[in-house]
Amino acid sequence: MRLGILLSLVILLVVPCAFAVDSVVLINQSTITAAGGFAYVISNSGSYRLSGNLTMNTTAAGNHQGDDVAILIAAPR
Repeated sequence: MRLGILLSLVILLVVPCAFAVDSVVLINQSTITAAGGFAYVISNSGSYRLSGNLTMNTTAAGNHQGDDVAILIAAPR
């Protein structure tokens, strides 16, 4: 029960930080780490801004269908 409440509070604090003042989703190393790592998948239409440098470790098998992908855009047009 306490873990659920703590998790809810963390989500409420983290989610607003992902948006700039003009409703643009900011993408940076922290955003990608919080989302579970690379590849960061953009699955919703909207405005996105790269707000910091990204450092991605490459792997022998790749992180998406055999390729190393930092940002994957899968949003509908």
